[in-house]
Amino acid sequence: MTVETLEFGQSVVGLLVDGVEGTAYTGATLHMEEPQGVVVEVPYIHRGDTEQFRHVDGWFETQTPPRNMKLLTHKGAVCLYDVEWRGHSVSIGVSLGKLAPSETLLGRRDAPLHEPLTVTEVYSHLDGLREWTSFTGLHTDPEADANGLATGLHVYVRSGEGASWQQGEATLNFATDWRTERPEENGNGGLNITDASVLVSKFHTARPFTDHLAEQRKVVQLLVLVAGAPISFRRHRVADDTIVIRSLGGSVMSHPRTDLLSAQTVRDYAQPLPTKQELGDLLTRFPDVGTDGMARWAEQYETWKRFILPAVGVLGRRQAFAEDLIVSTSMSIEAAGQIVGEREGETATYGRGGKPSTATYVYRCLNVLDLEWGDIAPNTIAISRAVANTYNTIKHFDKGEFPDTSVSHIVSTITKYIVRLLALHIVEPSGALLTEWRTPNAMWRVRRLLEVYKVSINEQGGFVVSRAEGDALDAEQ
Repeated sequence: MTVETLEFGQSVVGLLVDGVEGTAYTGATLHMEEPQGVVVEVPYIHRGDTEQFRHVDGWFETQTPPRNMKLLTHKGAVCLYDVEWRGHSVSIGVSLGKLAPSETLLGRRDAPLHEPLTVTEVYSHLDGLREWTSFTGLHTDPEADANGLATGLHVYVRSGEGASWQQGEATLNFATDWRTERPEENGNGGLNITDASVLVSKFHTARPFTDHLAEQRKVVQLLVLVAGAPISFRRHRVADDTIVIRSLGGSVMSHPRTDLLSAQTVRDYAQPLPTKQELGDLLTRFPDVGTDGMARWAEQYETWKRFILPAVGVLGRRQAFAEDLIVSTSMSIEAAGQIVGEREGETATYGRGGKPSTATYVYRCLNVLDLEWGDIAPNTIAISRAVANTYNTIKHFDKGEFPDTSVSHIVSTITKYIVRLLALHIVEPSGALLTEWRTPNAMWRVRRLLEVYKVSINEQGGFVVSRAEGDALDAEQ
């Protein structure tokens, strides 16, 4: 038996093992608390006369518990790695200490407890992956009679569809994943089939989970930019030769994929699932990007990291203010402009002393993207100035009042498009993924905002207000 999963609010009771020869096991309760994740509560006697709790008392007195521990439960072992002191309260009777592992493996591992956790494979479920890849292991084939009435349904489920690419020493791939279960409380009976796409990372030799996570986060960050919405991890399962299920006789029966809870991602589990509307604005899909595009994104990641991280940080946050969006995406645009380098026609955006300005960096990005703006602005230089003026007004204390709400809404929409479309440029520098965004009506959302707010952009990058004095401003932040 094993502890298969842990959901928020669940607890497991067991005996805590510290791996030190001769020390007594102590009772403990493992809680899955929202949103912080796994917390282990340990009751003990502070400075008691008995030997039983002296080692436990020492953990909390010095705030240095054993690095790795194991909780033996009636369902199986739970391995705790990189354990940290989380607090304790001392009382006359029974004291209570709290520990928090960085990684919690819901299964048995055939390795000395003092050794750090390393694995060769990590299977991760994350938001939007099925929509983006279109991979599925579930296929149905209905049967009907001569009158078109349903008479049967063939359901076929099989793993296998996927695609892989290299990221440094790791191999990444998208794969299908499915499981079945029979609902316990269902008077009609039945069988539930859960079908999903997963992101898999593999190394030739066992590596720390954080190495896998670093490679997987590169994929997640691309998805955030493509979707323009938060993308969260929902589950991790790991596999390795040291993770086993044994028979009563001690022989190895299998090497299962075992759930792992990481303090670095467990807070993602508490985030609301994205709606269809949030995932409905994908700039492109994996079949168009392909494995070559994924490999290119990984190869260019370090070069473009200063561009990627600020944009992902704000787009990965729900309900960010327009001003927050402008500041973070403009930081990304400034970084991108310096990576892109000098472009033809940029001198008109130079500032004092004939040096590149914020508007120059915006211009460079727009020049690379080569978007069709139509009548949204007189030219690309005007849009560059409009973005730079708004960003600088928000950022600098001595620029007076914040921009009008309508201006912030419009500019935040423009900068979101710029950073998201630049991600497509990184994936495919030839511009193949940008073709549909270079058509006359591609920027219709920006044009619509200008119409709603009754403003226009002039040559200097200013917003000219044409609405009547006192008109109500209906701005969606």
